[in-house]
Parts: sequence; C-alpha cells; structure tokens
Amino acid sequence: IYGDLDSLFNPEAACVIESKQEGSSDVSDFTKTGNTTTSVPSQSSSTSNFSLNEDQLKKEEMILYLDLVVTEMDNKKALLNLKTEYIKLKKETDALRKSLSEKDEKISQLTAEVVTLKKNVCSLYKTAKFEIEQKDVMLQEANKEIDKIYSHSDKRAFQNKQRSAESSQCKPSTSRMFEMPTKDFKHHEGQKALSCKINCQFFRRVK
Repeated sequence: IYGDLDSLFNPEAACVIESKQEGSSDVSDFTKTGNTTTSVPSQSSSTSNFSLNEDQLKKEEMILYLDLVVTEMDNKKALLNLKTEYIKLKKETDALRKSLSEKDEKISQLTAEVVTLKKNVCSLYKTAKFEIEQKDVMLQEANKEIDKIYSHSDKRAFQNKQRSAESSQCKPSTSRMFEMPTKDFKHHEGQKALSCKINCQFFRRVK
C-alpha cells in the first residue's frame, strides 16, 4: 500500500509549491524595492492546492483500500469454494477406496471358494473314476464266472445228454421227461449262485 501511495504521490506538486513559496518571497522583496507592482499569489491559494492534493491522495488511498478489501474477500470466497470442493472430492475418494477394498475382499473370497470347489470336483472325479474302474473289474470277473458256469453247465448238459442217450435205448420215455427239466434246473441254480457271489463281492468292496 505504501509503495502505491509513494508512486501515486506527485513530487512535482511539492516542487511547484516550494517554487511558489520562493516566488512569493521574491515578489515581496521586489515590491519592497518599489520597482513594479504585480499581483503576487497569496499563501491561501497554495494551501488550497495542497489540501486538494491531499484530498485526492486520500481518495485514491481509499479506492486502493477498497480494492484490496474486495480482492481479499474474493480470495476468501475462492478459498472457501476450494475447501468445500476438496472436502467433497475427499469424501468421494474415500467412498471409492472403501468400495474398492470391499470388492477386493469379495474377489478374494470368491477366489478361495473357486479353489475349494475345484478341489472338491477333482476329489469327486477321482472317486467316481475309481468306483467305475472297480465296477468294470467286478463286471469282468462276473462275466468270467458266468462263462465258467456256462462251460460247466454245457459240460454237464453234454454228459447228461450222453447218459440220457445211452439210457434212452432202455427207457426212452423217462429220459425225454427228465432231460430238459434237469438242464433248466442246473442253469437256474448256476445263475443264482453267480448272482449271490457278485453281490457278496460288491458289498465287501463297498465296505
């Protein structure tokens, strides 16, 4: 402010005032000598000019002060606006960080669940594969047993057929009556024994 006042202060006016004061003293001396009579400016006019300059400086100083006050108020308003905007942005940033942390936690939980599900699926697949292999082995063994039973039954049927053929020469009617029922009965008994054996093997492996 003082720098502006110094710049606004007109040194020429002071010089003019001083020159006027010197001129007035010279004129008064000159009038005393009685050479000529001229109109000498009175001291009241110089004081009025000085008062005018002083009033102008005061006005300019007040204008500058008002400008500074307005500028300061504008700066305060801008600062308040910036503070409110900063608080708003900070709240939004905190909310975004919180949501990101929650999403990260959910992602980690889902990842852990996916890993657990993969392990469970792998274990179930291995168990199912092992059971299927066991059942395949059991079916192969059952087929072998069935083949053995059929081979034994065929042998017995062939032997019985031979015996019945030999005995048919003496008793044809009785041989025809008992040939087919004996074969069917033996086949039925063989299938029954095979099914019991398969069931026993299956229950043992399940246990």
